[in-house]
Amino acid sequence: MPVRKGDRIREGQVLLERSGEPLFALALRFPLYRDLTTGAQGPDVVEVQRALRRTGYSAPTTGVLDGTTLRQLAKFYRDRGYRLGSAQEDRRSGQSRAVQMPQSAVVVIDRTGRRISKVHARVGQTLVDPKTPIVELDGQAPVIVATAAVDQAALIRPGQQVDVTDELGETRTKARVSEVSEQATSGPDGQTGIEIRLKFAEAPMSGGTNRSVRLDVRTSAAAEVLAVPVSAIYSRPDGSMFITVVDEDDATTDVTVLTGQIAGGWVELREPVPSPVAAGSSVLVGEQTAEG
Repeated sequence: MPVRKGDRIREGQVLLERSGEPLFALALRFPLYRDLTTGAQGPDVVEVQRALRRTGYSAPTTGVLDGTTLRQLAKFYRDRGYRLGSAQEDRRSGQSRAVQMPQSAVVVIDRTGRRISKVHARVGQTLVDPKTPIVELDGQAPVIVATAAVDQAALIRPGQQVDVTDELGETRTKARVSEVSEQATSGPDGQTGIEIRLKFAEAPMSGGTNRSVRLDVRTSAAAEVLAVPVSAIYSRPDGSMFITVVDEDDATTDVTVLTGQIAGGWVELREPVPSPVAAGSSVLVGEQTAEG
């Protein structure tokens, strides 16, 4: 077992040696479906040739296991301390044939650079069940990815506790906000929002991935801020915001303000709030006034 937990898998690397034969990690589009013999032709040969080229060997991509490919494949084996080719008996004809790369010599990975998070196999173990994992790659606890509206995301912070409810499965658990994206993105449904990532604080829900759940974010009690109704905020062509303050004589004054969080139809006025705006000031909301 030449690999250990924490190692990054490189394409062409030997994951393990069993009965003196190597098991290579290759980023093929599909697993090998046969042993490759001299002169073999097909898309599986093309995949091996492409893997040779990606790992630094000048193989053609003809789809034929020809002499040039065999020389590069032999060098690939030799550079890793092994010898190319072996004689095996054909079950149908009973004759011996030269197998250059057996089907069992390759395990498919989706990309190079994956990190080993757990090693299951051990030296001396007999590999019997083909479904038994050898190593785990990039293993991590399941996470929840959600999209929040921009005004909702303004109230969400990393560390906040979230109640997770699967209404179909009638199960509940808890999670915590781990990350809040800084920019709005469009999801697969075409809706624009802020991506929120959460990690389970309790046991993850069972039942697989790609499930819909309800998330209830527990926002902490915040300090009081000065706020006005959303409809009291006006914008100028230069992008600045202002509100219109109405005094006791119904005279109006436009006051430039900086806006903050939005919730429940109200907009926070960020400090410093200019005079004469204060708690209790009347502001223009359309054609009417309202207490701010």
